[in-house]
Amino acid sequence: MVTSRTILISSYRDSGGWTAECWSLPGVVSCGGTEIEAVDNCWEALAEVILSYRGENKEIPWTAQAETGGGP
Repeated sequence: MVTSRTILISSYRDSGGWTAECWSLPGVVSCGGTEIEAVDNCWEALAEVILSYRGENKEIPWTAQAETGGGP
């Protein structure tokens, strides 16, 4: 079975550069010198977290899709 999910990542400028945060999976945050670097780093962090959960055979604690504006 294939499952699709909407992933919401936001970015903002901070005192040291840029921060990107994944609202779809709490705790996944990264930073970078540019906005693009921060978002790219956040995607990489998200992939590593998902692999970690899968490797430990644990359910991924996604936020509810209604909270992130995801689909049905």
